[in-house]
Amino acid sequence: MPFELSVLDIHNWADTLPARRQLPRLLRRLALLHTGVEAIEFAADEDTQLGGYDGTILSTGSHAFFPSGLSVWEMGVDAQVKGKADKDFQKRSFDKPSEAPVEGQDSSISTLPEMVLDRSQFTYVFVTPRRWSTKDKWVRDKKALGIWKDVRALNAGDLVTWLELQYRTSLIFDRLRRSSLIPAL
Repeated sequence: MPFELSVLDIHNWADTLPARRQLPRLLRRLALLHTGVEAIEFAADEDTQLGGYDGTILSTGSHAFFPSGLSVWEMGVDAQVKGKADKDFQKRSFDKPSEAPVEGQDSSISTLPEMVLDRSQFTYVFVTPRRWSTKDKWVRDKKALGIWKDVRALNAGDLVTWLELQYRTSLIFDRLRRSSLIPAL
């Protein structure tokens, strides 16, 4: 019987502690499988606590799940998806970004967008492994503000579709999901 992954598999995985650290790794693996990705940074595991954007992608090609150009990514496994999405959008849209890197600060692609004042030059992406029935309304509302070049959101259904396109990565996710559900001894 072929391996199948469901929206509920991803949604239920979001309730596990490892999901918070592993979601960025999953997104990084998925994005790296596409041509046109010139630079990518998604902090995973302990690095998720370092601050800055959760991820960035610089791509010369557009894909159903990420745009051409520079995109900045925020994500959360929170059960209250809209609350987390609103909080992250507010923080990244209205907090004054630093105009120059602090001495000793990493000047990699993940910090670059925070140094740029014109957010209209790149796309904002929010990702949740939860089911989110009002995702499209949230995206429309945020696009209407005109802050970003584009606004996108991915939910559990989108992640299932992306994983179906990348069979090997879906097997890796299934292994991560199954190990997350086994209680530690």
